[in-house]
Order: sequence, then structure tokens, then C-alpha cells
Amino acid sequence: MNTRMHDVLRRMADEDPLRLAETCRVEWAVEPLQERRYSSIYVLRARRGAACVQRALGTSEIVVKLYRAVEAPRRQKEFDDLCRVHEALPSMRLSPVGVPRPIAAFADLGAVLTARAPGTGVVPQMRAACRFTARPELLAEMGIVCSRLGTWLRDFQRAGSRRMRGQQSRFLSTPDDFVAYVDERLRLLTRVRPGIDVRLRQHACDGLHRVLQRVDSHVFRRVTWSHSDFGPHNALVHAGGLTLLDFEIEPAHPYFDAAYCVESIAGLRGPGIDGRRVERLQAAFLDAYGAPEDVPLFQAFQLRHLACSYVSESRRRGLGRVRAWPGLLRLRARLARIAADLHSNARSTLTVSA
Repeated sequence: MNTRMHDVLRRMADEDPLRLAETCRVEWAVEPLQERRYSSIYVLRARRGAACVQRALGTSEIVVKLYRAVEAPRRQKEFDDLCRVHEALPSMRLSPVGVPRPIAAFADLGAVLTARAPGTGVVPQMRAACRFTARPELLAEMGIVCSRLGTWLRDFQRAGSRRMRGQQSRFLSTPDDFVAYVDERLRLLTRVRPGIDVRLRQHACDGLHRVLQRVDSHVFRRVTWSHSDFGPHNALVHAGGLTLLDFEIEPAHPYFDAAYCVESIAGLRGPGIDGRRVERLQAAFLDAYGAPEDVPLFQAFQLRHLACSYVSESRRRGLGRVRAWPGLLRLRARLARIAADLHSNARSTLTVSA
């Protein structure tokens, strides 16, 4: 077991975040649940005092997300943001999608603790639903999941716009800043394998510049709550609905999370995957969320997310890098396609305006 997990258990005993020490003694069994690129996920199961834990939490299990990079201020903020959302949900009257109950942050250990939420990961089920051989019923079920994600994000942003009024977007301050941010990442991609060539970088940045220069200035001041990592990879599905994970609230344009989710669904593509089924899931999300009023601006955010994903995937090492190679080729093709769409839509917009 990870040395820091021993420290987490000691801190649990010392600080008693569930306030159970006066009524019962709790002992925990630790089970590794999942390894991610930036964190390890563990489950704490009460092997003694389970009934007390069950009464306090509604479950006898706690999830510990242990980050490889401690970054204490960021871990504390992640926990505080989850608390904000958890406390705000009843008054926000959102669609019936839940979040885990926050328990504690041991920020100096890089650990965030929540009650274990019901359900299983959405991405494996979506990928299975998009296979050529998948049952149509499974695709329909995942379409409902995408619709719920779209409805929840729409309602979440409506409520968050009031709470973020007057703040400046972290991700879209000026057109020049936006283009510079994307250009920085595209320059990195000219030095990786398989990467992009200079012409594609220039083509993408020119398209971004054309689109963003004609956006009205008030759009840059439009902000709402941003989950910051919104997509099916941070959702659990269960019989009662969905649970959303890993909030890191920031002020951002509404398109930031919506475009990120669309690109996350696009990431399902791969060997044996029917692209038309992936598009159906994207459409189900956007039908529920609402079709973007400004398609070129939405595509600008898609390009931004795509460039960041490409850089992230290209930094894999060893065997992971070899396995990521086909995915990088798909990212490059999608990057070129969105860049072409940006130019096409920018020209159409200028023609209509003229």
C-alpha cells in the first residue's frame, strides 16, 4: 500500500472527519480501485463499525483520490469546490444528477476523500455501445446518458452564471490571448511524433484569429461556473441516474465545458468503433444542452481542447507512448478537420454579414 495511504489512515483516526469516535470504533480495509495518469484511487471499506458509517454516509465505503503531485492548494480547492456544489444543489433545482458527498481533504498528503458514489464508469459502456456489433438498446441507453449530461450542464451553467457575475473568464479573456494559448500548444506538437507540420499550425491559428476577431466584445465577458473537466470520463451511471466527479470550479465561457464534453465523446473513436454512433451520442448531448448559437466560436473551443489533449497524449512514455500512436494520428486528423471547418464557417459568417 502507498506510504501516503498509511498517513491518510492515521489522519482519519486522528481527525475523525465523520465524527464517529464517541459512538463507535471504525477500522478500515484498503483496496486499490483504479490507477490514473495523475492519481491513484483507493476504496476504504469499514470492516469494523460499518453500521455507524452506513448511518452517517448512506454507504460503508469511502473513496480516496491520492494525487501523485501533492499540490496542496489545488487539492484543497478541489475539495472546497465539491463542497460548494454539494451544498448548492438543493437550492439550484437541477436535473437529478448527483455529486459525491465530500468528507475531508488532507491537502498536504495530496488526498481528497468522498463517500463512494453508486454506479460504474460511463466511458467503457459508451465505447461498447459505439462498436459496430453493439446492441441498439445499449446505444439508446448511452444516448439517454448523454442527454442527461447535456441537461445537467445547461441547468448548472444557468445557476452558475448568477454566482460568477462580474468575474473574468479564465479561459477566454481576449482573442489574442486565446490564439496565443492555442498556438503555444500547437508549436509543441510540431516537435513530437506523430506531430503536426508548421502549415497546419498556421492554418489553425489563422482560422482561430478570424473567428475570434469578429466575436462581439460582450461575449468575452460572459462567464458561468465551469466544471473544468466535464465529460463522460467524470461520470458514473447507475439505476437512479448519474453521479458527476472531480469538480474544479472556475469562471469560464459556457462553451468551455460543452465543447470539452463533445471532444471527450469524440475520443471514443478507435478500432471497431462506428463513427456514426459516436456522432449520435454527441448529437444527444447537444440536443439536450442546446445547439450552439455561434458555431465558429464553439469550434474554437473544440480546437483548444483538442490541442491540449494532443499535447497530453504525446507526453506518454514507454509502452504507453506506443499504444497512444494510433490515437495521436486520429487527433491529428481531427485537428486538421476542425481547422478547415473554422475557415469555412468564418468565411460563411463574413459573407452573411456583408
